[in-house]
Amino acid sequence: MKLEMEEQSPYWKERAQVSNKKLVLFFRQLATLVGSGVPIMDSLGLTVEHDDDSSLPLVASRMQSQLAAGYTLSQASAEFPRVFAPLVVAFIRIGEENGSLVRQLEQMADWMERDQKLKGKVVAALVYPLCALALTVVLTLFLFIAVLPGFLEMFEEMEIELPLPTRILATLTAGISEPLIWAGGVFVLTSAMFAVRSFLETPSGRLSLYRLLLRTPVVGNLLRYAAVARFSYAMAAMVRSGCNFLLALRLATGVSGSPALHARMDSMLSSVSEGEPLADFMHENSEIFPKVAANLVAVAEESARLPKIFNLLAGHFEEMVEHQVEIMATLLEPILMSTVALVVGFVVVSVFLPMYGFLDKL
Repeated sequence: MKLEMEEQSPYWKERAQVSNKKLVLFFRQLATLVGSGVPIMDSLGLTVEHDDDSSLPLVASRMQSQLAAGYTLSQASAEFPRVFAPLVVAFIRIGEENGSLVRQLEQMADWMERDQKLKGKVVAALVYPLCALALTVVLTLFLFIAVLPGFLEMFEEMEIELPLPTRILATLTAGISEPLIWAGGVFVLTSAMFAVRSFLETPSGRLSLYRLLLRTPVVGNLLRYAAVARFSYAMAAMVRSGCNFLLALRLATGVSGSPALHARMDSMLSSVSEGEPLADFMHENSEIFPKVAANLVAVAEESARLPKIFNLLAGHFEEMVEHQVEIMATLLEPILMSTVALVVGFVVVSVFLPMYGFLDKL
């Protein structure tokens, strides 16, 4: 029923989405079935016959119809841009052209799996501090809303003269308890989120934020190494498959996740098409490519070992990403603990100072 409703929408092909995990399994099963001699149309149906929770069965059904009408598998895949990325379509097309479809499907599944693991590491590294900060804010608000008002009322009833830290605490508590301040805060936060989202939807906005993050200690190296690792592994896979070098560069840039590299893509393609070594471009853009990457690519271009060197680079920078994640966790833990300790310490001191002053007068 769900699939029938989706198919009635005129834009369902553009909106159809499938998780990376399901796609990896889809391609591995497709490679196994096709490699066993099962016709491609039957293989498409068999790979999704037990999947009732995504758009994949509908996508596979549409692809079967396209194949029956004379389309190739790559042409049928290209109809679903949010399901099959351009790099995936290129993998399939290369397999069709040189008769290595099974090997390309397997290699594509390997690339997707490895790429997803790398993205997961980066996302986890960036999400952890945000979650920790959110937890700190929630606990602080709980103190100000549920705990501190009772102490402040007690001080008022006892007519205790409040020291400066306690007066600051009382002002903050009164402010947090004021509905108008909450409404204003929610309005400002919502407006800021919409403004930031609109800004990041533009190429210049994404590029500006990315360049800002690149200058951030640890986070900058993490994003830089992750982009080079994804670019290198995609290049290794595409060059090994026999893809045109310029097309491989374009596709690898698209999946690198680096707005800085994407902004320089036309310059890179123009330089390489004019006969300049890729290593020269990498040397000139050291904010995107670390020196070691440029040096190794220079060696690879001289010795015609590009797939091997790109694969080596991908593995190296994956290890560097893991190292940066460990550094980030090591640095953030004491910083976050210190922040929590400062907040709690300020609250405790602000509460006990008036009590000590009152006891001294007795």
